[in-house]
Amino acid sequence: MILTRNSVVDENRYNLPACNEVAVVFVGNDGVLPIDRDVCIFSRPQKKPTKLPIISKHTDPMTYPLIFPCGGQGWCPNIKLCKSGDNLSTCDFYKYRFAIRGKFNQYLQLGRITQQFVIDAWIKVEHSKLYFIRKNQPKLRTDMYRGLIDYLTNKLERENTKIGKMVILPSSYTGSPRACRENYLDSMILVQVKGKPDLFVTITCNPLWKEIIDNISNHELAADRPDVVVRVFHEKMKMLRSYLTKLHIFGKAVAFTYVIEFQKRGLLHAHLLLWLSSESKIRNADDVDKIISAEIPDENVYPRFYEIVKKFMIHGPCGYQNATAPCMDVEKNRCTKNFLKKYNDTTVFNANGYPLYRRRQDNTKIIFKHKGSNRIADNRYVVPYNPYLLLKYNCHINVEVCTTVLCIKYLFKYCYKGHDCAMVKVSNNAISEDKDNTDEDQKDYNEIDQYINTRYLCPPEAIYRINKYKLHHISHAIVRLAVHKENEQNVYYKKNEEDAVLTKNVNTTLTAWFALNAKDTEANKYFYHDIPYHYVFNDKQKMWTVRKKMTKPVLSRMYQVNPKEKEKYYLRLLLLHVRGAKSFNDVKTHQNVTYETYFEAVRSRNLIKIDTEWDLCLSEAVKVKFPYALCELFANICIYHNPINVLELFNKYKTDFYHPSMCDEIGTQWASRQIENILSINGHTLSQFDLPDLQSNVEYNSACIEHNVIDNTVEGASVESRISMLTVNQKIIFEEISKYMEDPNRDRCIFIDGPGGSGKSFLINCVIDYLLKTAVSVLPVAWTGIASNLLRHGRTSHIASKLPLDINENTVCNVTPNSKYVDGLMKDINNNDKTFGGKIIIVSGDFRQTLPIVRHGSRTQVIENCIKKSHLWEKFKSFSLFENKRLTSNDENFKKWLLRVGEGKRSNQYEFENEFIYIPDDLICESEEIITEIYGCEIRTDDESTHNKVILAPTNAKVMELNTKILSKIEGEIREYVSTDSVVNDPGDNDQFRLKF
Repeated sequence: MILTRNSVVDENRYNLPACNEVAVVFVGNDGVLPIDRDVCIFSRPQKKPTKLPIISKHTDPMTYPLIFPCGGQGWCPNIKLCKSGDNLSTCDFYKYRFAIRGKFNQYLQLGRITQQFVIDAWIKVEHSKLYFIRKNQPKLRTDMYRGLIDYLTNKLERENTKIGKMVILPSSYTGSPRACRENYLDSMILVQVKGKPDLFVTITCNPLWKEIIDNISNHELAADRPDVVVRVFHEKMKMLRSYLTKLHIFGKAVAFTYVIEFQKRGLLHAHLLLWLSSESKIRNADDVDKIISAEIPDENVYPRFYEIVKKFMIHGPCGYQNATAPCMDVEKNRCTKNFLKKYNDTTVFNANGYPLYRRRQDNTKIIFKHKGSNRIADNRYVVPYNPYLLLKYNCHINVEVCTTVLCIKYLFKYCYKGHDCAMVKVSNNAISEDKDNTDEDQKDYNEIDQYINTRYLCPPEAIYRINKYKLHHISHAIVRLAVHKENEQNVYYKKNEEDAVLTKNVNTTLTAWFALNAKDTEANKYFYHDIPYHYVFNDKQKMWTVRKKMTKPVLSRMYQVNPKEKEKYYLRLLLLHVRGAKSFNDVKTHQNVTYETYFEAVRSRNLIKIDTEWDLCLSEAVKVKFPYALCELFANICIYHNPINVLELFNKYKTDFYHPSMCDEIGTQWASRQIENILSINGHTLSQFDLPDLQSNVEYNSACIEHNVIDNTVEGASVESRISMLTVNQKIIFEEISKYMEDPNRDRCIFIDGPGGSGKSFLINCVIDYLLKTAVSVLPVAWTGIASNLLRHGRTSHIASKLPLDINENTVCNVTPNSKYVDGLMKDINNNDKTFGGKIIIVSGDFRQTLPIVRHGSRTQVIENCIKKSHLWEKFKSFSLFENKRLTSNDENFKKWLLRVGEGKRSNQYEFENEFIYIPDDLICESEEIITEIYGCEIRTDDESTHNKVILAPTNAKVMELNTKILSKIEGEIREYVSTDSVVNDPGDNDQFRLKF
């Protein structure tokens, strides 16, 4: 097992360890520890393994006999506290064990065994938390308050229906991506209110600090006593915070935030952002020079200062002196930290860019040993520092000036990037000859490598968390304010306890604000987001009370809302501009007029723009498009372009959305039905866009429907004809699926493997037709839109299962997490613990073709995103198709070549070593030849076959080139369509832009 470097992934999280320490690596979603662990004991007579639960009191003494020489007991459930009688938590148990008492504590005196035991202890602490969440999560459900009322009202009609959705790992779980994001958003509030931070400080623990050396034995290293290292660093951070915010060594500080990290360097370090008051702001080069230096001091004048800079503040060596340094980008052969820096006689301060610190070209140099050779460093290698702090703390302490807003998002993302990770490679290399290969010179190079993306846990992090020290600290108390429509707040309840919820106080910070305004006239002068400055929200009583004292500065943050949730988004916008509202209706009231919708209220206050471009688009389309095409265009405008007033556009053009022979009432319903069909396929509803609901009592002539309703009826003769065309292998798979229909008491998952052209789509469409004929509901889905078009009634899996398109910021289409979510969703809906809720799941594909796409992903990331990495894969029964039905007998060589490429076989060693594939000359042609072959010498727009032809290209650049050449061959007038630019309403970036215009 080898830890590897990879330039594609985040180097700040996946960097290689820079020290020799004991650590644990494990695989888990979101960096969460696995619940189940295998601890086995073997009795001597039988020699049979017995699994020992991790929560057993015997696990610790049997794993660590040197720590428990007399046996003893480890932690187990139901240990009681003497005074209160409460259960002793795992964390408190080990915190007590690791406390320093007397001269000897066997838990802390055993070097590497201590390091391992500390990590193991924290894993048990996490296990206890996760076990509690997993045990209670299936019972805990959440729903909107209105939904709960509707459910209870109709309970007798739906006795067997479950409501709500299960909650997932909460943001209160420290270190989880959700917790990091919440902390990130809280810190960004400081940017919105206080502006950009002024200074960025990074401090790293020094293992030779006097406080550490004085508290460990002579034979011990700092790495052997993570408890001492953590305590000392924690106190140093408290002292640094005091120097910056109370003694104001850089000027009066008004805000700060910092995070603690570990990053596989054996020691802790922290990133701190500091805001200065307006009178203390850094405005010019002289201000920079007063705080920061990037030069080597004079050794004769300041010998101690010189030694500290030499030891802690010299970067590298890297570049030509050390091409394999951790900071080097191997592909570009340059330092990722941009060292060497340039010489500068004076500091260049740029308010809209990064400052260039003074680095004078003098004779000051540092000579030091590296790998047995002398290395030379001058001012170009110096990491910027503050002389006072460097002398005070005697460790690496980098101080930088923040001069541009452009770097702020990067700094905050860097500080809140999440837990440490490691890329692990498990390798078994072999070169074997292919026995079936007739070419004596050709060999198959078979390298079996398994790359695993893991979380990395070290002893300092474990003991830091056991001591309950905070990983994140912020100068202000952030009050998070709820945003929801009337009776649509989330309520949490246990399964089968729905009735009890209605008797409880379900007030949120928003509804409690309404109640406050109704009884306290003084509160009427404040906006919703200003209330936390003057009142405190009592979470138990669900009410605001007058703030009597402020022990900590307060800031408020209203939760962000996706602009696609239109009414809720407009409600949030109104809350920024309305004072003293006593109800939701008051929020919709302006100049004594109460509007029906939040949109109308927003528009009355001139807070939004109008939809001129979409009005012009539809006015042009009605001249050339038929009703169904207009409905489709209108639905796509709603889905992808988010117009402000959808209902107004609908009412203006609705008479064009249906056939003239229909009356207004029937035509409107028909058009609404077509629009609703398209919206539902894309995961939306009419009500989301404030469009009129469908009326069940309106009937219309089905003859007027233009291919809009999916016809699930299939002629039996057509199905039998298709089945008779199946090959032998296809029929075997078809018969297996038929057997699954008769046996619902087992996992029913099938994978059909086969290269392109082997008949996978044909077989699946036969199955779909057969099942529809027998009145069985079928949901055909594919990962891409192109693939879904090959299936009868196909749609993308993201739309069909309402999956998020982005699981994390590196992933484009992550199969494993999405498969897990669908599996859990179907189990929950069907109340069935079988895989996918007992439903028949048929998956087809070809691993020889395009693998899952990971943006800028390495081979490791691509492999990890394959469905074979899913824990559900073992539930699938695999079948293979081999015969290529598309190629004729004359294409046999082409078929063999395609399979060779798809299976990764190389024709010679040169191809293997250089990762190139040789393409035969007869398969290569020019762009003009392809265009002529597909479209002919002349391209006629009135030829229907032209619209059914397409050329696939590997890159967008090639697509543009082909389109330009094709368009040049088409006769007719060229029309230019102009678009508008605006901030993208991406749900993931909503928090980056202030709404307080």
